[in-house]
Amino acid sequence: MKVLDIISVVLIISGITCRIVLAIKISNSLATGAHIFLMIGDSITQLGANPSLLGFQSQVSQDYMSVYRGLSGWTTKKWCPLLPKLAREWQHKPPSLITIFLGANDAALPNITFSVPLEDYGTNLQYMA
Repeated sequence: MKVLDIISVVLIISGITCRIVLAIKISNSLATGAHIFLMIGDSITQLGANPSLLGFQSQVSQDYMSVYRGLSGWTTKKWCPLLPKLAREWQHKPPSLITIFLGANDAALPNITFSVPLEDYGTNLQYMA
């Protein structure tokens, strides 16, 4: 993907197991007027697309073409290997906006199957941004 600007915003919600990261990439398709939003993440993204829950994604999809790739239980560790495939999939028509909502599952207690060590979490976020 050709990216003109990268904006990263980190949202940290106080609590033992909750860190949510929003990374936004703005590509050159923004200038063409073809507004496609690609939203990847975990169950927060998955459920946010449900119109009956009035999530962020469902609100955005009223005005823009939106594609959701949110899966319950997913972490930065699970998403990182998929990013090259996702980039190839979108190389001919890059999205105007990419959001990455990940972190709640990564921050799970160490004895939970999908927890990601803090150092790995930081490395994964840098790779994704």
